[in-house]
This record gives sequence, structure tokens and C-alpha cells, in this order.
Amino acid sequence: MNRAQVISRILEQRRDRADELDGLDDTVARLREGLTELDTLQATIRSRVDPETGLLLEQIAGATGDLLRRVDAARRDNARTDARFRRPYITIGAVGRSGQGKSRFLQSLTGLTDQEIPAARGGFMTGVPSIIRPATGPTVAEVELHDETSFISDVLSPYYAELGLGTRPDSLDAFARNPLPALAADASNRHSHAYAHLRSYHEHLPEYRQHLESPTRIVPIAPDEILRYVAQHDQAGKPSHDFRAVRRVRVTAPFPQQDLESLAVIDLPGLGDTNLHDEHLLRQALDGEVDVVLFIRRPDPIRDDVHDYDVALYDVARSALPELPIEQRSFFVLNRVDGPDGDNAAGLARYAGVLRRSGLRVIDVAEANCASPQEVAATFDTIVGQAVRVVDELDRTLIARRRQDVTALLAEAVLLVSEARAVTGRAVPSGSWFLRFQELFNHTYEQLAVALDELVDELCERTTESAPRLAAEIEAAIGQARTTIVAPSIEEIKTRRAVEGSYAAALSLDPPTRLPLNVG
Repeated sequence: MNRAQVISRILEQRRDRADELDGLDDTVARLREGLTELDTLQATIRSRVDPETGLLLEQIAGATGDLLRRVDAARRDNARTDARFRRPYITIGAVGRSGQGKSRFLQSLTGLTDQEIPAARGGFMTGVPSIIRPATGPTVAEVELHDETSFISDVLSPYYAELGLGTRPDSLDAFARNPLPALAADASNRHSHAYAHLRSYHEHLPEYRQHLESPTRIVPIAPDEILRYVAQHDQAGKPSHDFRAVRRVRVTAPFPQQDLESLAVIDLPGLGDTNLHDEHLLRQALDGEVDVVLFIRRPDPIRDDVHDYDVALYDVARSALPELPIEQRSFFVLNRVDGPDGDNAAGLARYAGVLRRSGLRVIDVAEANCASPQEVAATFDTIVGQAVRVVDELDRTLIARRRQDVTALLAEAVLLVSEARAVTGRAVPSGSWFLRFQELFNHTYEQLAVALDELVDELCERTTESAPRLAAEIEAAIGQARTTIVAPSIEEIKTRRAVEGSYAAALSLDPPTRLPLNVG
């Protein structure tokens, strides 16, 4: 099976898992309906019962509210996982600090230029994520813009929250009209630099606000317009601010490799120390859009080590989706340079050793001159060959986690409803509310019981994998039974039956004499 066939098989399995996930989410949706009815009912009758029963209802309300919040979180997780499974391609994301060769690596891989993938040379640093997919024909691009709501929640909120600036603005008008809250006098250097980034968003709002207020969220653009929307500087080196209003850019272009039509790469903004929005973008992308991570690193030609910022970047990537261990879906690519910026080839092997001895665990450490299409293609071939083998296993991990989450929620819901039965024992049958309570309670309990049984049946049908540990335990139990478990002899059983009047009574008594039991 060649690489294209392997990728195709993984995508087909993902579609099957997405269908299974739809069934799980339907179960959770029905659970939410039942819990909402239960919560509404207890709120309605709480003022009509005695204080002791009211206290029970209050406890039920707290448990129901907590479970509803967990149900909503589970549905968000289901939606995120479903989107991952329904993507028609596998995505490899390039991650790194500014100036490490990340965009150059993608240029060499795709054959695109600074026009489509701006590199750090000359200040054309990436300001927004760019998703690049292979396709035949000319290069095509589109821009997805923020609207007012997403700009405030995704761009501004991280700054206000981490810098302790109080309540975020509730509109663009409020952001434009009011001065920024003052930063604490004892703020750290990180916070001071982050505040400077926020101030740039504030000062330059008039230069990109028209995009945020545009009625069109998806805008087709020509290839020569990509730089305008993704780079922090224009071709003349002057600062550009259109990127501040952009959520992401999607580009389709021919790739040199002909068997990668179902694989995409994503160019993420170079992560620095203080741009909180870039960190937020990285977390979002690694959580929802990236399957395999490439950490691009250019070791210093004189001397280098694993620094705090390397660990911080790795930790950001690791925390984005804890369910999928980053060490099982990431690679390091060491950028070898031999031009005017210095020759670091001699130090690459040493740095690779430092990496392997550090706590930054990845699948493999590769090296390539990111400016060489030939070297990048060879390195990428090796990475893809290893990556497609781990993606399927990671998908198994995700769908198993979703099953576990749903099973746990249903079990807790059944326990909650069982505890709620105590209220029915305190109810006065003639009360005007009781019949309605009993009707809704029985309906809710029935929904939960049926949903749990359906899930158990579904999981039983899907249990096709062997369980060697269970088989070994069963064999051991049978072996022990052959030598240690004892039972009455046939004659003793007959005698006891005559005395006790039935076989059931005879076998329920301890035998006076014990003989080895012949099992199997």
C-alpha cells in the first residue's frame, strides 16, 4: 500500500468514526433534554414542598446544573472531534519562533514564493495562519475575516485577561473610543511587551476596522494579494495592519509531490515571547486543525542549547490538545544554513543530541536546509511516511475518549435520577404538581435508561479487538478451579435431595465432604 493509499484509508476510517460520533452526540443531546426537563421541574415545585424536601431538590438542582455543564462541554468536544474527522485531508502544521526557517521550509515544499508564503527575510513575517492544500491548476486563495464578535473574543480577550486590564470592551466602538486601561506599575517585561502589542491593535484600528465590519466573511483574493493579508510588513518593508482582521488564509497550489493530494500544511505565525494573540492562534490550530506538528528550529552556528523559549513553545503545543500526546504527533526539523547568515552544519548533530536528551519528546529529529527544495522534499517524505502511521492510532485514542466521556455522563445521569426518586416518596399524591412530576420523571428516567442500554449495546458490537490480558486471567481462573474449587459427590447430592426435598435446597448447603471439582 503506497502513501496515497494509506492516507485515503485513514480518511475513510475517519468518516466512519465521524458517523459513530454523530450517534454518541445524539445520545448526549437526548440526555441534555432529559436533564433540562428535570431541572425545570424541580425549580417549579421547589416552592410548593416542605423545607426538608426543598433542601433535597436544591441538592438535585446543583448536581443537575453541574452535569448539564459537563454535557455541554462534551458536546463541544464532540463537535471539535467531528470537524477533525470530517476534514478531507490530513494537516501538518509548521511551528516555530520567528526567523527559524518555518516559512522557508513550506516554500521549498510547495514551490510557492514570498508572494504566497511570506518569510521573515525583509520583515515579511507571517501574521495569520495559512492553510495550504495541493491542487492542480493555478494558485487560488481566500481570506477568512474576523467579525466584531470574534475579534473581541479571540484577539482582544487574551490580552485583557492575562494583563489584568479588567473587563474587555463589548464593541469596536468602545475599543476605539476609550483609552486602554493602564498596565500595573510592577508589570513584568513579558506583560509590558504584550501591552505594547495590544496598544498597536488599538492605535491602528482605523487601518483594518473596515474588514471587521465587512458583511462578507470569506473573500476570494488573487495570489499577489496574499502578502497584504498575512504579512506584518509590505514588500517595501513598511508596517502593514490588514492581517490584524484576518482569521486565516486558505491557499490551494500545485505541490511537487504527486501523491499528497489529501495532505495539507499550515503555516502558523512565528511565536515570540509576548504576542498573546499568536499564542492563542497556535493553541486553536493545534487543537482543531493540525494532525501532525513540525517544530522548525535553526540552531546557532556557534553554540546553542534547549532554551526556556523552546520549552515554552513545546508546552504550548502540548497543552493545546492534551488528549493527543504531543510526543506522539510531532517532529523536530533542524534547519541547516550555510549562507551569509553563518554555517551551522557542524553544530547540528550536537544540537540533535541535546534535544534527544532533553524533555522535549518527539517522534524523530530530522535535518534539512529549509532553502533547498530537494532536501526539504526528501525530509518531508520521511516525516510523512512516519506521520501517517501514527495518525490512525491517535484517531483511535480520540474516539475512545469520546465514548468514555459519554458512558460516564450517562452513568452519572442514571445515578442522579435514582437519587431523585427520594423526592417522589415525600410527595403528596393529591398535590397538583405530583402527577406532572411523576409523568416527567418517568419520561426522563426512561430516556436515560434507554440511552444507556443503547450505548452499551453499541459499544459491545464494536468490541472486536482481542483482550489477551482478560484471556490470560480467565485461563488462570479455570486452572485454579480445577484444583481448588470443591463440590459434593453425586451420592452426597442424592442423599441431600432426599433429606431436603429438592436439588436447589441440597446444593445450597455446604457439603460435609469436599472433592476436587472437574471443570472443563
